[in-house]
Amino acid sequence: MVASTAFQIGKKVLKNRFVAAPFKTGLGQIGGSVSKEQMKFFGRIADGGVALILGEPIAVSADGREHPRQMMLNEGNFNEFSEFVHSIKNRGALFGAHLNHAGRAANPKVIGKAPVAPSAIPCPTTGATPGELSVKEIEMILNDYQKAASLCKKAGVDFIELQMGHGYLVHQFYSERLNKRKDGYGGSLDNRLKFAQKLLETVKSQIEDIPIIVRLSASEFIEGGITPEALKPLIALLEKKNVAALHLGFGNACDSPAWYYQHMALPEGPKIDAAKEIRKLTKLPLILVGKMVEEEKIETLLSDGVVDLIAMARPLVADPGLPGKIIRNEEPKFRCGACLQGCLMNVKSGNSIGCIINPTTDVFEEPKKAEHVKKVIVVGGGPAGMTAALTLVERGYDVTLVEESNQLGGQFNYAHLTPGKDRMTLSLDSLRNAVEKKVKILKNKRADMELIKEMKPDFVVLATGAEPIVPKIDGLDSVKWITGNDALKKDISGKRVLVIGGGLIGMEVAEKLLEQENKVDVVELKDKVADGMEPVTEKLMWKRLWGKEIGIYTNTAVRAFDPDGVVVEDLRNGEKKNLGRYDLVVLAVGTASRCELESELRPQIFPLALLVMPGN
Repeated sequence: MVASTAFQIGKKVLKNRFVAAPFKTGLGQIGGSVSKEQMKFFGRIADGGVALILGEPIAVSADGREHPRQMMLNEGNFNEFSEFVHSIKNRGALFGAHLNHAGRAANPKVIGKAPVAPSAIPCPTTGATPGELSVKEIEMILNDYQKAASLCKKAGVDFIELQMGHGYLVHQFYSERLNKRKDGYGGSLDNRLKFAQKLLETVKSQIEDIPIIVRLSASEFIEGGITPEALKPLIALLEKKNVAALHLGFGNACDSPAWYYQHMALPEGPKIDAAKEIRKLTKLPLILVGKMVEEEKIETLLSDGVVDLIAMARPLVADPGLPGKIIRNEEPKFRCGACLQGCLMNVKSGNSIGCIINPTTDVFEEPKKAEHVKKVIVVGGGPAGMTAALTLVERGYDVTLVEESNQLGGQFNYAHLTPGKDRMTLSLDSLRNAVEKKVKILKNKRADMELIKEMKPDFVVLATGAEPIVPKIDGLDSVKWITGNDALKKDISGKRVLVIGGGLIGMEVAEKLLEQENKVDVVELKDKVADGMEPVTEKLMWKRLWGKEIGIYTNTAVRAFDPDGVVVEDLRNGEKKNLGRYDLVVLAVGTASRCELESELRPQIFPLALLVMPGN
């Protein structure tokens, strides 16, 4: 297996072919100092078998930050950073420091002012228009890189990684699309490459023989953006400056964030093709990042020589031990589906990083082993029930999971049925496989009081989830209706359909119905649809819906169904109108907790502890 073999970059030898790509966790301290939680988080990843950890992106300047807890490095917080570096190296992994300035992609709310960039071209993601950097300000940023590189060397890092892609500052300088300067840093290709050249020289002056890795976007996947062909001059410069390796990502933080964060809906082919084009341009070692969770794909890329190392970011949030498990062919492996819900969405919202299949991402106390083996029944085989059962088994309890249907997964079973979410099966199958290997399961069995009394458990965990709400609407029984979950399972075509509820499920159902060539209207009480949907997912949804005939009524309530059709009310002015008759009505107004057993269990005299878990 190529993935298990050692590989040399510069004078450093990596014990295998797995790299932990840099990503923000939201676990650091305000102001940029390393926290104990960060050390524990990345310590797990080091223990999981990865060869090199590139940590979190370090903002070299205060005005180059994207997040209030993003790492920074100065004399005041050097001791914490040094402790962080050595905590990783003491666990058997190498450590690389990823240095960056976000330029126009910096967050104005974090830095307290407008961002700075080579030219005053707005960033669609933040909505901010940056101020154009003066030559003096450029020199100050280069000096910030110099200071950071010096402190990295002092801390004993094994590598320095310089972010020169993804629409950040260095990328902005060499991009003809983003650099409209008229001075020595703009215009000609040589001038646009000047910042990258000076940056390399500045950093090299401080780090002696520490190998430099350069992060690039192999393609931005936007009109007029960076392509492999456009990178040829930059790669030639990097080779001339003896860079040790290239780390290939994709996209642009401002213009194509879906490619940058490698959203689940995006195809794999264009990414692999771009990596192959870069391979033709250079003999430098290549690292590839982006949805790298399938062993077959990883091994093919390595054995075919397309790339030399595989980087993971969010897959290590889902399963910090994934690299080691792949090398040892060990189960269970928990695979990231690239939904961005718990990782990116949490961090962007100001919370610490999370994951929909790993509830312990920001929990660092080791679970205590049971002193006495207790018998536990977990009722419900959805994500909450499966996770509870696995956790209890790991703690040493005798666990039986009772599921009334013939398959585990609960409402998670519907996720991959929605447009652009095929990869959610990776996460669902991960949980299922783990539970089926480790937990006793009773399927097609309804947990009632008779069963519970027969099994005589010490504890019962209720994880019976939730069920779709059926709203009280006059005349609803006079029309044909189904729930949003039902709509995802069915083949429906050639109908006029009304979707009541335009939240996450409602809009996903509406899109699938449109794909099946139905005419669709959506009615939503709030002033916007898709409320609560992960932002990158939402943008991709609107892109797919562009040009399709869909009626969307916001601030609108369905009041009644009558023989002439459906009566709705505009909540802004009280005006009522009839939308006509529909062949089918889909109810997607939300879900309500389902927990019938709770009221029966609480009065029981036999020893019982009851934990009620909400559905996912």
